[in-house]
Amino acid sequence: MPRSILFLLFITSPILAQTPSEEATANYLESIRDQEAYLRQFFQYMPKGGDLHHHFSGSVYAETFFEIAEQDSLWVNMETGMVSGAYPSRGGSTQPRYSVQDLIATGKWQKARVQLLMDWSNQYFDPSWGPSDEQFFNAFGKFGAAADADRAKGLLKLKERAKNENVQYIEEMLTGVRTPSLGFEKGKNEVFWRLQGDKQASELERVLEDTYWEYMRDTTYTNAINKYVSYIESLHKALVLDDQEFKMRFQTYGSRNSEPIKVFARLLASFQAAQQSDLIVGVNFVSPEHYLVSMRDYWLHMQMFNFLKSMYKDVPLTLHAGELTVGLVRPEDLSWHIDAAVNVAGAQRIGHGIDIAYERNSNALLAQMANEEVAVEINLTSNDFILGVSGSEHPLTMYHRAGVPLVICTDDAGILRTDLTQQFVILARDYPELSYADIKQFVYNSIRYSFMSQRGKKEGIEWLDARFKAFELEVAGWKY
Repeated sequence: MPRSILFLLFITSPILAQTPSEEATANYLESIRDQEAYLRQFFQYMPKGGDLHHHFSGSVYAETFFEIAEQDSLWVNMETGMVSGAYPSRGGSTQPRYSVQDLIATGKWQKARVQLLMDWSNQYFDPSWGPSDEQFFNAFGKFGAAADADRAKGLLKLKERAKNENVQYIEEMLTGVRTPSLGFEKGKNEVFWRLQGDKQASELERVLEDTYWEYMRDTTYTNAINKYVSYIESLHKALVLDDQEFKMRFQTYGSRNSEPIKVFARLLASFQAAQQSDLIVGVNFVSPEHYLVSMRDYWLHMQMFNFLKSMYKDVPLTLHAGELTVGLVRPEDLSWHIDAAVNVAGAQRIGHGIDIAYERNSNALLAQMANEEVAVEINLTSNDFILGVSGSEHPLTMYHRAGVPLVICTDDAGILRTDLTQQFVILARDYPELSYADIKQFVYNSIRYSFMSQRGKKEGIEWLDARFKAFELEVAGWKY
């Protein structure tokens, strides 16, 4: 490790010796472990660093989408919960579609809002409706038109909420690059699938390199990337998303449930965009990991990342991996996804990582992740609702005892009707073995293992130092 990085880590590490106010704060936390209202108050005040696993549309609360639907006069299908920008007349469907303005005028909007809230989130969810994972993932397509109609409003609301709960940084998954369809893509899928079937990694690398140059020589393709970068940078500037107390950076991403050539096209565009802009700090991979295409093509996808990381060595990568549990997929399918994400794709952070105990080499992998500081993004409410994993079933303690760096995140706070403060409440309530020092370390980890610049990390740690000092001085005077 370069000396400059070692020095940075040294100067940005929390002081190990407890101050009197820090000790008093730790003692106060222990006194309220079983008092959830007091925990909420404690963590509401506590500085929480950054949220590194943050999907834009899933993080915006439904109430904001309702406001957008009202201001933009959108339409809603009350049978499906879908919102659209115009009356959807295709197919002669008799499903009830209503103008939001008409619903307001006739006094029916409040009732419609309640129904849409049930469609767009976990609020009032009843398992008799169907699987919770389907409720979650289907929500994105239902409110998508509202999310896309006014991203500025959504981003400003997310910033406001972050500052209100003492969050100083977000890595936002706002949108991916929209790549054009190109003539040379025809026939590529069959080649990719054949090489995946034969596990021909070296031949696949040659095909990927040829395809890489085909894309990069196409001005229609590169123009799409440039347009995306310009959009992100202009939006960030226009909204003044950064200030002295808060910063937002962006991850771009591909979708793991598309055909192979589209996956590669969008991943390549993502890496190229991140290389071109300081505001786009990393690449991710979204969409359900347990779906048919993502399970079938997982080996192929990891090889794509392996190739792209070799071409873009300085572009950080975080991957949703191991967002699986027994019953959701076959037991043997739980045994290698995190390993491949770390050792083939080259991910520097792992999102979720729930099936680590099922990995065929879990002890060695945990030791490697600890040694190489591959951080895991912990999403407690998300894992509970989507996978039914919580408490002792969650591998959080396993990671922590192995020395793997952990960061606490929300995932999709809008759909899940939660916030980052509540994630810390759950953490302290359900994992009493974690001390105040442990929890504080997780907060510092959210800056240290972020993908922002080294200067940004240094400033972020200094800000945290000052905020924690003030927080602990205040809490030292609290009594339970």
